[in-house]
Amino acid sequence: MRLSRAVLARFWLGFLSLLSGLLLLVTPRRQQGAGDQDISRLTPNVIPRTVSKTNSSNLLNTSVESAFLASFIPAGATRCQDLFPDSQLNVPFDAATKRLQAEFLKQVDNFVVTDGHSGLFPHQYRTLYELARAPFVSHVCETGFNAGHSAFMWLAANPKVTVTSFEFGFHPWSRPLASWLQKAFPGRLTMIWGNSVHTLHQYRWREQGRAHCDLAFVDGGHNHRAAGSDLDQFRMLAGNRSNLVMFDDYPEEGAVFGEVWEAARERGHVIELFRCNDGKHRGFSVGTFRSPTNLK
Repeated sequence: MRLSRAVLARFWLGFLSLLSGLLLLVTPRRQQGAGDQDISRLTPNVIPRTVSKTNSSNLLNTSVESAFLASFIPAGATRCQDLFPDSQLNVPFDAATKRLQAEFLKQVDNFVVTDGHSGLFPHQYRTLYELARAPFVSHVCETGFNAGHSAFMWLAANPKVTVTSFEFGFHPWSRPLASWLQKAFPGRLTMIWGNSVHTLHQYRWREQGRAHCDLAFVDGGHNHRAAGSDLDQFRMLAGNRSNLVMFDDYPEEGAVFGEVWEAARERGHVIELFRCNDGKHRGFSVGTFRSPTNLK
């Protein structure tokens, strides 16, 4: 009797499935190789949760980034509100920059900005100022322009810094405020509109060898796909040079997309240098990318 094609197909699928199961039973588990090891086991104290000013053994000896963070992060700080005393929360801008900041905030007040932003959290906002002034930072890349609070801080903190900001652009305030900042800081702010899952990848391929992100701020889509894509593309753009990355809104309660950051740490893509939260609702992590050329 001639069997139909459908019957033969089901037979072969069942046979292959059985064969695969037998192979799994008799094949020994692959031993973990050097490239798969947990980086914290390979190099103890390379990934401190907090960076100490006094204990240099907590720092990676060759890490310019760790040494820089230790210059302003207090020893043992785990709460974001302990990073700066209240007397130091006001950024030490000169008089001209303070007037510019006041004008910028007036522009923001023209809109009802419903999304949260870094300007609402003074300890984090002051941290942005410090990061932008790192001696190795000249180009900042961020996802999530929103109302421009972080972009303003990068630009105002360091006159040598240029900023490339990736923003979806559906908020009615984003484009007008971006235009205002571009006039206030001529030639220093580049806006790339659209979904960063696509635009950041396109930017990386278009700018191969020409653009590097010395400081990256992941604050775009708060979901696994967007945060994972942004983090990975920024890692490629960091190149083989000193860099910092801030991952916003993690650690904090309910931030499931923080799994993206933890996965990057486990793979050795990111070396975490510091993390803090306010006890529940707000936090951020800072690290440095390991270039793909440094991964074995």
